[in-house]
Amino acid sequence: MTSTMRPPAVVDLDAAVTCARAYIERRTGERPTVRDARLDDSTGSAPPRLSVVTDQAEHLFFVRRRNVLQMLWMAKELRAAAWPLAGRVYLEALLPFATMALSPAVMRNGRVAQPLSLVARTPAGTDPALLGCVLDALGRFDRVRPRSGSLQAELSDLLTVRHAGAAALDPVAARRLVEVTARWSGLLDGQRVGLTPRDFYRNLLVGTPLLTPGAPASLTLIDFGESQKYCCRGERLAQLCVHLVHSAGPAGIAWSETLLTAAADRGCDLRALPLFLGLWTVRWSLWNRPGGLPECLDLLHQAHPGEDERSSDGFVSAVFRTLLSLR
Repeated sequence: MTSTMRPPAVVDLDAAVTCARAYIERRTGERPTVRDARLDDSTGSAPPRLSVVTDQAEHLFFVRRRNVLQMLWMAKELRAAAWPLAGRVYLEALLPFATMALSPAVMRNGRVAQPLSLVARTPAGTDPALLGCVLDALGRFDRVRPRSGSLQAELSDLLTVRHAGAAALDPVAARRLVEVTARWSGLLDGQRVGLTPRDFYRNLLVGTPLLTPGAPASLTLIDFGESQKYCCRGERLAQLCVHLVHSAGPAGIAWSETLLTAAADRGCDLRALPLFLGLWTVRWSLWNRPGGLPECLDLLHQAHPGEDERSSDGFVSAVFRTLLSLR
């Protein structure tokens, strides 16, 4: 299955401002007078940002042009799984208009909250409370439509789901992938998995909304994208580490190593982490550097289960070095 990307829809500024004004009125109890409204659509892959200035303050929103129904559906799933409001308010406050929606910007200290991949490069990223928030968030996905996982399901997802921007996995590489992962079936079959947004790791914001109580280091999960998959906790850790190394380089490696140590100290089962790191490195190569696929498959061939519910530190370091060399 290959996902398709449609050209972004044109934003109706008047309709967006009307929607924003109604939201501000509900939050403040007063009908605001809009002095200025600007739409910034020059943020690259990020959604357009809408600024609405009233007599009292400037209000920032992101315009969601795609996946509005999926985001509303995922908010319902997280609500049913008792996900804390501070971590899902970005979805709860989704404001549909026309075929799009506004999301009030998540703020921290008067600024738009930064994604974890950026915070990991700063001194704030070393806050132990932040590590705990990340591990708590990853664990809560276990409660979203829980079921048992299997190696067959993992391979089926990798072999059949392809993003529009990713290279195809050729038949020879696909056969090798099946061969080198066969030894993992006994460990993966029956593991507890929960429904997880496929690209959640790109959308962890550090901060809380201005008007929502919460710990300063709490995470807000946003913009879940267009699909979900079942993952165990070890796979979510692997996804996040691969993304952090890709986006933050050496700082991402240091942060990921600290996160994995904290996970092991909490008793997380990391025996399958080498496999998931290998599989997500293959995915990363297909998305970003198809020429590096043979090297990533060689790396996956070297993956072996960790001992005593901990991962193999040597293999983890090899994965991180490979990702760094292929950036």
